[in-house]
This record gives sequence, structure tokens and C-alpha cells, in this order.
Amino acid sequence: MMGSSLLVMPWAVAEAGLALGVVLIFVMGGLAFFPTTLIYKAAHYLESTLKVPVVEFQDICSRILGPKVAVVALLVSLLNLIGAMVVYWILMSTMLYQIGCFIYENKYPAPGNITDPSVIPDETGLFFKYWNEMLTVPFYLVFLVLPVICIKKPTFFTKLSSFGIVSIIFMVIFVITKIMTWGFHVKETNLDFKLVNIHFPSLTGTLSMGFFIHNCILGMTVHHSRPQYKARDTGIAFLMTAISYAIVGGGYYAAFPNSKDLIADNFLKNFSNREVLAFVARCLLLFQLYTVFPLLAYLFRMQLFYAIFGKVEVSYHFVVILNALCVGTCLIFAALYPRIGDILRILGSICGLVYVFTLPLLLDLVVSARTGRKSHLRNAVYVFLIGLGLANFIAQFIIPLHV
Repeated sequence: MMGSSLLVMPWAVAEAGLALGVVLIFVMGGLAFFPTTLIYKAAHYLESTLKVPVVEFQDICSRILGPKVAVVALLVSLLNLIGAMVVYWILMSTMLYQIGCFIYENKYPAPGNITDPSVIPDETGLFFKYWNEMLTVPFYLVFLVLPVICIKKPTFFTKLSSFGIVSIIFMVIFVITKIMTWGFHVKETNLDFKLVNIHFPSLTGTLSMGFFIHNCILGMTVHHSRPQYKARDTGIAFLMTAISYAIVGGGYYAAFPNSKDLIADNFLKNFSNREVLAFVARCLLLFQLYTVFPLLAYLFRMQLFYAIFGKVEVSYHFVVILNALCVGTCLIFAALYPRIGDILRILGSICGLVYVFTLPLLLDLVVSARTGRKSHLRNAVYVFLIGLGLANFIAQFIIPLHV
């Protein structure tokens, strides 16, 4: 989720304030990294002690914590996948809309760098009647996406998805160039700059999703050339991700030249449709999202069908029906509530509570008990961490939704 999380990060930092936001980015990165070491430890316990091969995190939950806990893990994993599809659909709609506007707009003046609230282009013409970000473009996507996700095995998109690193690098460079162009705007009293903001749970919820990789970390590292360095390399990856979030989120927030309250939950929406660099970023992101979306749909139906039917290959009619339901869900959110900031923070808090702050800790407690390494201090620390995850989840419903 790093691509979509990068887009939301400036808004999320604005919700927390610059100082608190940057600190929370690295704290949440550390808190999210620690459970991955426990997952590696539990997998090693099963493989070395019980001689049981481990492929997925849910396998560990089923064998150590029982099938009921594995069901909970499956449901949260499915929720994560459908939530990711919703966010991707909203972003694809926005990118496609703004790309279309870039091609069309040549009549109304637009700022060269950043959106000026006083310059509002006329969107009452015939073009904008049929090219609307919420009412038409999300539905046009159906004709582009639905046939693709109905492919039984979208292995071709697996190769293309690696191109996503290009869009991420470009976004980071794009933000750095804007920071250098604008300079920092933190002293003006009329820009609503804050070092600390009471809405910081928006950031912690978003970061729970931004650092969320725990349900597939074993599959991603199964072919590691030096398994003994898995934890080290994973820690480096989390650190690099945190640095990227701090640069994009904190740097953009500090440099934003207008009121900080105007920072959108997709920072590319703060730029004119005619901004060339923003146009390139939108094209790269649209390509990335379009190639990853079929993989999300495939993983969703693979997990669901295996849970229901005990096999992945089922009648093609079921594939089409499930995909239609998924697309329908995406359309509802894209047309009625395309607020990816709120969606990501709430979804992230749920996934974080289960996959980051609870299941890996319970796994380690059970493994430690079985190997005779009980510790009251460890128990107290784990209870505290689970409490943090629960507080993060509850806080998402205390702070107001954005309309």
C-alpha cells in the first residue's frame, strides 16, 4: 500500500502536526516492524521443531492458535483486500479524470504549480457533464478493469507490478522538487501550521495500513538467499519506508504555501490539472494501480474460494459474479464517499489491531510457553502493545469523518 499511502501522507501529517507527525511515522514503523520478527520466529518454530512447512501467516495461526483464530485472520485479510480495491478504484478514477482534464483544458487559466482557490475553472460545459470525477469516470473504468480481473490467472500483471517502484521514486523526487521550489512555510500565522494536532489518530490509522505487510511477509521472503538476515533486511525496508513517508508527508506539509487545511487526502489533487510534473505522476500511478488491481482481485477470490470450496479453481460463473460484486462495492464508494484518507485510516486500524498488534504477539506467547521461556515482563509489554492497537482502532471513530 505504499503508493496510495504516500499520496495520503501529507494530509495525515497535517492531521497530526509536523513535529508529532514525523515522530509518529518512525514510532509506528518500529512498532510495525517488531511483529514481523515474531512471525519469523513462529515460522522457524514450526519448521524446525514440528517439521511443518510454512507458507502463509494464516497457516501459522491455524496450527498454533487454532482454526477459529485462522478464520478471524482470513476475514481481516479479505477486508484488507476489498478495502485496497476500493482505494485503488477511487485513485484510478481521480487519476483518469485529471489526465482527461489535462488533455482537454486549454481555455481557462490555471496556476503553474499549485491550486489557487481563487481560480476555479468552469466545469459546466458539455465535456464536464460527461467527464465527472464521481458520477461518470468511475463507471467508465468498469469497461477497462472488469474484463481484466475476470482473467483466471493474471500472472502477466505480476511482472508489470514491479514497475510501481518507478512511480514511487518519481513521487518522492516530485515532492522534493516542490519543497525546493516553495521553501518552507511554517512561520506564517495565516497558514494554520501546527506542530501538534489532536487529530493525530488519523495518522496512526493511516500508518497502520502504510506499514501493513504482515499477512504476506512470509511469502515475500520465502526465497531469501540468506534466511538468517530476513529480520535485518525487513527492518531496513521498514526504515526506508518511514524515511519516504517523512519526506513526502512532513516535507510537503512544511513547504505547502497555502493554508495547511487545504492539503487534500491525495496531494496530487492540490495541483492544477495543467501541471506537467503532476500529469506525469498521475500517468505513472494510473499504470501502477491498473496493473496491481487485477492481482488484488485474484488474491481476494483465491482466498475466499479456498475458504468456501476448499479449492481455488471453481466455475467461471462464480468468478464473474464475485468480480461484479467487488466492482459494485468500489463504485459505491467512488461515487458516494471517495475519501481515501478516512477509508485508509479506518481500514488500517482494523488490520493493524489484528495483524500487527495482536496475532503475532499471541503467537510468540504460545511459542514461548511451549518452549519454556515464559516471562512476566514480556506478557506485560505485549498486553500494553495490544492495548495500543485497540486504542488506535477506537480513536478512528472518535475523530470526525471528513466530508
